[in-house]
Amino acid sequence: MSPATLAWRNLGRNRLRAGLMIVSVAVAFSLFGALFGFSALLDPDAEMATSRDLVVRHRVNILQMLPVRDGEAIARIPGVESVSHQVVMAGHVGSRDHKLPTMMVSAPAYLAQNADDVLLDAATKATFLRTRDGLIADAATATEQGWKPGQLVTITSPSQPRRDGSADWEYRYVGSFTAADGSDSGIKGAIGHFEYLNEGSALGRDRVHWFGLRTRSAADNDRVAAAIDARFANSDSPTKTEPASAMARAFLSQLVDFETVMRVVVGAAFVAILMVVGNTLAMVVRQRVREIGVLRAIGFPAATVLQVVLGEALLVATIGAVTGLVLAAALVAAVAADMGGGDVSIPAGVVAGGLGLALVFGLVTGLPPALAALRIRPAQAFARS
Repeated sequence: MSPATLAWRNLGRNRLRAGLMIVSVAVAFSLFGALFGFSALLDPDAEMATSRDLVVRHRVNILQMLPVRDGEAIARIPGVESVSHQVVMAGHVGSRDHKLPTMMVSAPAYLAQNADDVLLDAATKATFLRTRDGLIADAATATEQGWKPGQLVTITSPSQPRRDGSADWEYRYVGSFTAADGSDSGIKGAIGHFEYLNEGSALGRDRVHWFGLRTRSAADNDRVAAAIDARFANSDSPTKTEPASAMARAFLSQLVDFETVMRVVVGAAFVAILMVVGNTLAMVVRQRVREIGVLRAIGFPAATVLQVVLGEALLVATIGAVTGLVLAAALVAAVAADMGGGDVSIPAGVVAGGLGLALVFGLVTGLPPALAALRIRPAQAFARS
């Protein structure tokens, strides 16, 4: 009987214990796969090579605003197809607990650039474009709020007060939008006209949070980004041009260091699981002292005993890692689909890294008890048992 077969049968002798160890490892690797998978999917270099949509923001951070007139200069950069300016309006409807993400945009360009995520029927689109205080929302938000076309909606935004001192902005709800395929849109919240906000706002007039632009070809992205940033390098508002995912990272970094949190969470999980699995395997070896002594007495080499114990640890690590990575892949795909990201999965590099880490994990947890088993002599085993 081979060491691998013995290791497999030993693992199945106490299925509850083996199952709990595998679940523990699977939890750690699902965290690894999900966190590093999301990190890789948000890689700005990968998106820069495939997407025509870029974002121009202030070089310092996204909370600094840019002059709206800069959009005209950006539009003249060779390779730029269209430009839209956007302002985030932090507000709520009714109670402060009912937060409503609201974007004020240059509507014609914004709708053209986001046609896959903001689909309006012809009548609703025409009404929205000609209604100065018009407001549209994704279908889920509109249903949740109970809005009906033509209804007046009040959005309260203390951070964006009106010139008369009020924080209440009144909009006329026009209709809802979906994704181009009829599913829920990846863009959540409400969308209104920048011009309406700009006319009535007491703060940040003629300034925007960022410009959304579309290039003529993804091959032009690097050149266009470099040209835009060079154009405003010595201005009062220097820019940083990047894919939208990179801007999402920049937003997260205003709240927390995403990379550091990711590594701390994964590291803490692995250390905890390492201790649990390692202690359990050590306990298993202590319980099997007599069996190990019998194996040695009937002629099994010490190396075979080492392989059997180490094999159990590697089986636990491998099965747990594969299970965890499969769960992580399902989670990443589900979240990406919900956000309108299409059919995506964990990058192959993350999967390969996870399997390599599983091998290391199995060796680290299995080697100490395996070496302990190696030192057991038949006479000692029978005396202790």
